[in-house]
Amino acid sequence: MKLNLPAPAHKGAPGAAAETRPTMAPHAPRAGYRFALLCLLAIAPAGYTAYAIYKYSVAVPVIDEWELTLLFAKFAQGTLTLADLFAQQNEYRQFFPNLIFVALAWLTKWDVRYAMLISFLLACLVSGNLYQLCKLTLRADRTQRMWLCLLANLLIFSPVQYENWLQGQQLIYFMPVACVTTCLLLVYTDRLGPKTKLLLCAGLSFISTFSAANGFVCWLLVPPVFWQTASWAGLRHKRMWLLGWLAGLGGCAALYLHGYHKPPYHPALAHSFMHPARACVYFLSVLGGPSGFSRIGLTVSLGALLLALFAWVCLRYRLTLRHADTAARPWLCWLMLGAYSLLTAGLITIGRAGFGIEQSLSRRYTTYTLYLPVALVFLLPLVLRDSGRYGAKMLARAAPALLTASVVLHAGLYLVGIRWLSASRAANLHSKACLLYINVTPDKDCLQLLYSNTERLRLRVNESDRLGLLYPRLLTSDRVRDIGVTDALAPELYGAFDELAPDGGATEYLASGRAWLPHRNEPADAVLLAWERAGQEPHVFAIADVAFVRDLVSALARGGVYNDARWHKTFSGARLPVDQAELTITAWAFDAYTGKAYKLAGAHVIQRNIVSAPH
Repeated sequence: MKLNLPAPAHKGAPGAAAETRPTMAPHAPRAGYRFALLCLLAIAPAGYTAYAIYKYSVAVPVIDEWELTLLFAKFAQGTLTLADLFAQQNEYRQFFPNLIFVALAWLTKWDVRYAMLISFLLACLVSGNLYQLCKLTLRADRTQRMWLCLLANLLIFSPVQYENWLQGQQLIYFMPVACVTTCLLLVYTDRLGPKTKLLLCAGLSFISTFSAANGFVCWLLVPPVFWQTASWAGLRHKRMWLLGWLAGLGGCAALYLHGYHKPPYHPALAHSFMHPARACVYFLSVLGGPSGFSRIGLTVSLGALLLALFAWVCLRYRLTLRHADTAARPWLCWLMLGAYSLLTAGLITIGRAGFGIEQSLSRRYTTYTLYLPVALVFLLPLVLRDSGRYGAKMLARAAPALLTASVVLHAGLYLVGIRWLSASRAANLHSKACLLYINVTPDKDCLQLLYSNTERLRLRVNESDRLGLLYPRLLTSDRVRDIGVTDALAPELYGAFDELAPDGGATEYLASGRAWLPHRNEPADAVLLAWERAGQEPHVFAIADVAFVRDLVSALARGGVYNDARWHKTFSGARLPVDQAELTITAWAFDAYTGKAYKLAGAHVIQRNIVSAPH
């Protein structure tokens, strides 16, 4: 807020007190409103992500989350040990996330949406840390800081990483960067002594190491920043503290590698060194992942551009070292933030490049690598400040246009993200429907989305159900009457069983139709196919797919605007009873939230492998 201060009046002059009182500029309220709107705009990406988690999350564990069942069972029996929490998970040791998972399972009956909330809160912590670092390191007014934070938040809360937002176990991807940014902020703050800062940073580095596979990079990124700040000068026995830091790093490495073994299904670590060209392409593609592109050529090009820009900024940083240490200090924290993404991308390349180049497009990795462009957002003002006057003026004039263009481009990406989020929700709901029938009518194709090993999944699911950690509970019968709703609306409102026709072989059939849930105003989560003999109750024998990928309009409305309420299923006649000459096939729209089914209009009769016209 600007204040107009008039010249001080002489003592004793009439009205002196009134003249010396500051008066508010006429345009100050308007400027305050504009700044308030800018603040709202800066936190809008976080609001979007919070709403997306609320709207599109599904309380169903996926993939590696099922392995946590063993911890929950031991906790319930009172036999859980530190060794169990410390045990290797894939190629990392997630001791501290395991503590969180066990606590959430006890408090929330393993509602994985609470773990998603923790991921979101960790991202908010990172955003807050970067804003405070911006205040401490950049000579910018509050409006400029807000614009920079807006651009950073567009990346930090990007929907490109939708897999990590909608899977509770993925909070391990957010913990290391939360530790790194908190360490950087601690180093630059003046409220703590140097010894306290170093001890806190060591503790955060320890937490980071045993949270994710890239966690140990925190040990490498903090010392350069600490060494170049005034805090380092405050340590009398610097060599002793440095040796202590190295001992902490070595101790963590030894503890991490104790009993370590390479997962049998992972490629050899030497693969990247044996195929350096492929490894370079993989590395650049991982760096370009935050763009949201799904083509190797585009992600590699963007990754190369980001890497070249970061290298150029590093050269500019070297020039500042020739003048004064104080001029170089603000650069280093942002350079280390960019180095966090580079080092992590390198680790991903060494460990995962053997899976193939296409695997580099995984949306999960964007949470690791997006901090390279975030660092460049905050490094740009430092580059402009230390550039020549003419170039700085020209770039300063172009900066608003560049910022506006970036906001528009990212806003478009957020709209596309709605489709990804909607498709992920539909797939998880369908998988949840299949999960409930895992003991009755297991569908391997459907269960593959939850876990690759169906038999192992069955053991984990039944253990979770025994512990009371699943809702709805697992079904124990294939009878429709256990889940069917008889007092529902007219069947036509739930959709129709349109067609049942031979498909290929004499005993193969293709069923299709439309399925809708009026009470939720969206497509059904799955469609159950049931057979019934004359005058007897129906029995479920197959689970049909409902289209997952929807157009933008359908994703926004959560509806079937462009036929995305269609379903189909190919099944074998061998799944039907063989002691009956005539069977009636019906279809039921299934609600995975409540575990209830609603009959669709129409039915078809199979008689001696001949399909009659629908009733």
